[in-house]
Amino acid sequence: MPSPPPVTSTPVLLRSIVEWDRRDQPIEALRAMLRAVARLPEGGRVPELNSILEELVQRAERGLQDERPMVVLEVILTVLSGEDDESYPPARAAFQMARRRLLTSPYLCAVARLLPRLPERRKELLRILRSSGEEGADVVIEHLATASSSSDRRAYYSALARMKSGEESLMQRLDDRRWYVVRNAAELLGEMEVAAAEPRLVPLLTHEDERVRRAVLGSLGRLGTARALHAVQESLRSPDPALRAQAAGVLATSNWPYTVAALGRRLREEPDEQVRLAMVAALGRLGTDQAMKLLEELSDPPRRGMGWRRRGALRSAAADALAVARAARASGPAHATAADPEVADDSWA
Repeated sequence: MPSPPPVTSTPVLLRSIVEWDRRDQPIEALRAMLRAVARLPEGGRVPELNSILEELVQRAERGLQDERPMVVLEVILTVLSGEDDESYPPARAAFQMARRRLLTSPYLCAVARLLPRLPERRKELLRILRSSGEEGADVVIEHLATASSSSDRRAYYSALARMKSGEESLMQRLDDRRWYVVRNAAELLGEMEVAAAEPRLVPLLTHEDERVRRAVLGSLGRLGTARALHAVQESLRSPDPALRAQAAGVLATSNWPYTVAALGRRLREEPDEQVRLAMVAALGRLGTDQAMKLLEELSDPPRRGMGWRRRGALRSAAADALAVARAARASGPAHATAADPEVADDSWA
């Protein structure tokens, strides 16, 4: 009696395998089924493919309900990889439909929660979040805003910076009434160097919460645009002493050509001793020729008859800052030597 022909790749057998105890099939087995279906003739591929993809979507749904985010992760990666490998348009459309069902907020939230827990798989997690566009960015932003630990916050912060998306969503969050949401958005916009955020950030230098003001000032410094740095310079006159001190430090790390002149003028007027010391330290970090000249004048003992007398603490701080600047110049790359375009003519000595 002749033996029956082999049926190892027929649609009938594939359907029986998929429908047999599908709930007990591991995801790896479903991946193997997808690979087997990809070898079928194009005309008979889609019905088998739809059956497997439906099981994968249901598996992700159960994983979401049972709070098993790893299941959600593996299902989505399986679908994305299958779509990448598929060239037959109707079959590719089936993958795209499954992807649209999976790349929605509930599933993306489950994936985003894994970012702090699975740093070794961050590339795969980011691939999923990027594939969902602005919705993925929104999910990461929400997790960042409610992160309960600094390590979680760093993970979400790093992920969003790498995604390079969600800029408009971040700028909208600058209008949020929750201070920490505004702070997080401002920091991220600076980290991502979103120059378009500049006109939205500048008014926040007068925000009611100090933590927001400090975040905005730092972000404007990172943007480094002329308007942003001018706003930082104007913050040297802020009513908030802490912001004035921070503004000096931000200017010292920028390429703003008016930094020495601005600090010099403000030092004559600054009433707060701690802020004056911060400005002197900023001059030391700046380390340009003009900054060092000003520090030399500040560290010299005052002459008789001087109307404006420097306190000993300020002279000592200037001497220390000058030593730091000289040591940096001796051991590191040469500092800028161009004259500050607005250095005042009058002497400090």
